[in-house]
Amino acid sequence: MIKAGVLAFLSLLCCGLAHSGSSIDLRNTRMAREGAGGAQGQILTKTVFTEQFVPGRGTWSAVSRAHGMPGDQSAVQSNCRQRSTEQGLLFQTEDGISKFLSRTGQPYQVSNEINQTFRLLPENARQPLRASFKFAGKGLMEAGMVFLPGQSKKINRTSGNSGQLSVEEVVPEGAESVVVFVRLSGVGQVLLTEAEVTLITPAVQDELEILAFPYGYLDEQFFAPEKTPIQLLFTVKRDKKKWYKDVFLHLYLPEGYRCVGFDNALELREQQGGHYKIHFTKAVNATIIDSNYCCWRMRPILLQADNPPDGQFRPLRYQLEVGGRLLQERQLQLQTSPAVVAQRTPKRFISGATQPSGGDYDAAAAEGFLKLYQATGFNALQSGKSEPLNALLQERGILRFSNFWYIRDGYPRGREPGGRPFLDSEGQPFHGQLCPVVTYRREPYYVEKLQSELKRFVTEKIDHYTVNWEAYISDYKGCFCEVCQQEFCAWSKLPPAEVAAVWPRDVVSKYHDQWVSFRSWQHGQIVKTVQEDVAAAGQSVGRTANFVPMVSVAGFNRESKYCLQYHPSDYLKYLPMVTVWGPYSAQAGLNKLYRYTCGLHLAHYYAVREVRRFCQQNGGGQTKIIGFPYGCHAFNVNTPEGVALETICNFLGGYAGSLVYWFFFDSRYWDAMAETNNLIAHYEDLVMDGEPCDQLVSTTVLSEIIRPEHWRANFTSYKPYPELAEIQSPVVSQAFRQGDKILAAAGNFWALADAFVNLQVKGLQGDLVLRQPHQGTWRRASAEQLAQGITIHLPALKWDFYLIEPWQPGQDYGREITAAE
Repeated sequence: MIKAGVLAFLSLLCCGLAHSGSSIDLRNTRMAREGAGGAQGQILTKTVFTEQFVPGRGTWSAVSRAHGMPGDQSAVQSNCRQRSTEQGLLFQTEDGISKFLSRTGQPYQVSNEINQTFRLLPENARQPLRASFKFAGKGLMEAGMVFLPGQSKKINRTSGNSGQLSVEEVVPEGAESVVVFVRLSGVGQVLLTEAEVTLITPAVQDELEILAFPYGYLDEQFFAPEKTPIQLLFTVKRDKKKWYKDVFLHLYLPEGYRCVGFDNALELREQQGGHYKIHFTKAVNATIIDSNYCCWRMRPILLQADNPPDGQFRPLRYQLEVGGRLLQERQLQLQTSPAVVAQRTPKRFISGATQPSGGDYDAAAAEGFLKLYQATGFNALQSGKSEPLNALLQERGILRFSNFWYIRDGYPRGREPGGRPFLDSEGQPFHGQLCPVVTYRREPYYVEKLQSELKRFVTEKIDHYTVNWEAYISDYKGCFCEVCQQEFCAWSKLPPAEVAAVWPRDVVSKYHDQWVSFRSWQHGQIVKTVQEDVAAAGQSVGRTANFVPMVSVAGFNRESKYCLQYHPSDYLKYLPMVTVWGPYSAQAGLNKLYRYTCGLHLAHYYAVREVRRFCQQNGGGQTKIIGFPYGCHAFNVNTPEGVALETICNFLGGYAGSLVYWFFFDSRYWDAMAETNNLIAHYEDLVMDGEPCDQLVSTTVLSEIIRPEHWRANFTSYKPYPELAEIQSPVVSQAFRQGDKILAAAGNFWALADAFVNLQVKGLQGDLVLRQPHQGTWRRASAEQLAQGITIHLPALKWDFYLIEPWQPGQDYGREITAAE
C-alpha cells in the first residue's frame, strides 16, 4: 500500500518552484511567459491523472520493458508498477532491476512508461508538436515522440524532485501518426499529475524567426560592461530546404550604445544613428537545424555601452528583413554595468571558455573581443578562431584549444577517398571512419591526409588539439575488416581458423570479453598515435602541444561499465592532458522551465573528486584534467553563480584547468568569472603545491540549512559521486598546508540562502593572522580561538578562502576587520 505521507510529499513538490538567489531569475523565461503549455494550438489530449484514471485503448497505455533484453522479460517487469491515486499516477521501479545484466555486464535500461498514439493529417506536416508532463518524485524522467512511418524520434530527459518535462518536434513530411510517451527510466518513484499534447499554431507565420541568444528566451535583459565590447548573438529558425537571399538584421540601439565589431560573415550595409542594417544572409543559410532555432554557427556582433551605469533599462529592438519585407520585431532590455575587472589572472591554473560559434573577427574586432576576455582574467580559449584573433592569443600567451574535426569521437575520418574504411558487421562503412589500424600503424593514407594536416594545424593555429571524443557512438559497430580480423587474432592469440569461422557476425557473441578488450586496446593505440603526432608537431616549432580529448564523466567512476570498449585505463597512460565534461547543471532554457534541484552542484563537486581518484588509479596519475563547468549548451543554461562555483570546484578538486562550456553571456556571467579568476590567482600556488590537510579544518553550520534528505530525494544512484551518499551538510571545506601557512576554503552549496558557519582549524600554535588577500583584509586570532572556531558568512553558492599564518608585527596586511564584521 502507498503511504499517504509519500504521496503528500510528492504532491507538495508539484505545487511550485523554488527560486534561487541568483543574479538572473531563471523563472522568467519565454516558455514561462507564454504559459505552461507554451504557444497555443490544437490540443490533442489533456489528462489530469486521478484515482479514476485507467490505462487502455483510446487513452494512455501502460507498458514496461528492458530495452534490448531478449526473451521473457516478466521477471524484470515485476519490479515496475503503476498505480492511480488521488494525487496522480504513481510510477514505481525497484532496484531489483539492477540484477538483470546484458552481455556487456551492464544493467539493462528499464522503462516504466505510458504512451499514446495520435493520427496525423497531411496538413500537419512541418507543424510543431509539443508534449508536456508535470511530475514530482525521484528518478530520471524521459519524454519523447516517435513519428511513423520513418521512426523519426525526439527524446528529452530530466531528473530531480519536481517540475515539468516537455518535448517538441516539427512533424516530418509523410508522417501518418505519432507515438508520444513519458517514462521513468531506471530506479525511482515519480508521481505524474498532468499530460498535454498540442499541435502548435505558431503565433508568427514568418518564414524566418530570430531570438537574441540566450536572453531572448530567458529574461530578455542584457547587461553590457561600460566602455567594453561584449558579444551579442542571435539564433535563427528557418526552413532548411530553402536557400535565402537578401536577408538583413536590423538593430535599433538606444542612445549610448553602439556596434563596434562584427563576425566576418556579417556585413554592415547601412547605419543611421542607432539603426544598423546588417547583411545576415550567410548567417541564416549556415544554420543546420530545420524549422527550429539553431544554436550552431551563430555569428556574434560586438556591442559597446558608452553611457555610465545608472541602473536604467533601455530597449534594443531587432528584426529580420527578407526580400524587402520586415518581419516580427522583438526587444531586449539593455543596461550598462560597471566595467569587468579581475585584479589578477591565474598563471598556472588554466581558466577559460569554449566558444564554438563565430569569432571570425578582423584585427580590430579581435582586439575588442580580447579586451573583455583578458579583463575577466581568462588565460585560455577554445574556439574556431580567426587568423587575427589567433595571432593576438599567441602574442599574449593565451592558450589556444581547437580542432579541425576530421579526428573526433574516437576515430579519424577519411577526408578524401582512398582510406580503408571502418566496416560494420554487414561489411558497410560506418560514419565515414577509418579502420583503426590505418591510424595506429600509420599507413600512408593517415600520414598523407591526416598526420600532415594535424602537423600544419598545430604548428600554425593552436597549442592543444582538443575535440569531442564520444567514442561510444561506435560501440559494437566494428571494425570488422580483414585487417582487424588479423589484428584480433594476433592480440588475443586465438587460433586464426576459429576466429575466421565466426568473423564478423558471431565473433562478438563467441569471444565477447576478448573482443571488447581488444577494441579498447585499439582505441588506446589511436589515442597514443594522435598524442605522439600532436606533440611532435609542437616540438618542431619549440612548443608543448598535446592531444586533449573531451570525454564524458560517465566513464570515470569505480563502478562504471559505460566505456568498456574504450576504457580510460587503456588510453590515460598516453595522455599528458584530458578534458572531462559533466555532470551538467542545466537549469532552464528555450524548452525547459526552471526547476530548483537541491544538491545539483554538490553532485558536480563530488564527481570532480571521484574523477581525480579514478585517473590516479587507472594509469592517469600524470594526466592533467581540465573540467567543463556548465555554462550553456544548446538552449539550456546554468546560473552565473553556478558557473563560478563549479570552476572553483575544479580548482580545489585537483584539476589543472577549467573551460566554461559554452560561454555566450552578458556581464552578469563575466563579473562572476572575474571574481573567480581573481580568487584562483591569489591561491593557486598554495592549492597546487601545498599538502592537502582537510582533517585540520571543520565547519558547523549555525543558521538554518538543508539536510541530506532534501538532496537525496534527487538521486537514485551515487556511482559518479560516491561521497555524496555520506555527507551531512551542503557546506563543505578543504585545506592545504605549505610550510607555516594553511589555506582553508569553505563553500556553501545551498542555492537558496546564505549560511553562517563556525570554522574550526586545529593543529596550530601561537599568535596568528587570518587573512583574505583577495579582499585585502585581516584579523588577528590565536591558535586557541581558531581551534574553538570563528564565525564566517558564506553567501549562497559561494566559496570563500582564508589564509592562516604566523603573526608578524609591522607587516602590512591591508585593512583590519573586527570579529563583528
